[in-house]
Amino acid sequence: MKWDKKLADQGFSYAQYNLGVMYLNGEGVSQNYAEAIRWFRKAADQGFSYAQYILGVMYHDGEGVSQNYAEAMRWYKKAADQGDICAQHNLAYMYAKGQVVPKNLIKAYVWFSIAYASGDETSRENLKIINSKMTPEEIAKAQKEASELWEKINKPKK
Repeated sequence: MKWDKKLADQGFSYAQYNLGVMYLNGEGVSQNYAEAIRWFRKAADQGFSYAQYILGVMYHDGEGVSQNYAEAMRWYKKAADQGDICAQHNLAYMYAKGQVVPKNLIKAYVWFSIAYASGDETSRENLKIINSKMTPEEIAKAQKEASELWEKINKPKK
């Protein structure tokens, strides 16, 4: 805790994320959602995808904050764009259910496809369900979008 706090105060995102986890779970400190969110937000604002995903979950579930699907989606999208599989799956789920945004099976298919291609087996089952509700034209469009997005997300970093 001592070293994570020192590093977090110096702006190291991984240490900020670790402090968020400690406060979220009450590991070595008293559980404190406000502190967890404060540290997760610091890491997330620096682009740390795990912190972005956790903030998405907290807003989605109303854990330590008022439930806010729009905020959940915003944080999931940031993490998903960086390749976070869990965020990709949750974002797809929100599109499939129409949470915050109108129900969009094409976007759900795109994000479930990417999550599955990244190794999320649950997304495979969800793809089967979504696929059964789409026309062949919608599937073709979704596959094209998924392919393009996959390339963008997995483009080698310079």
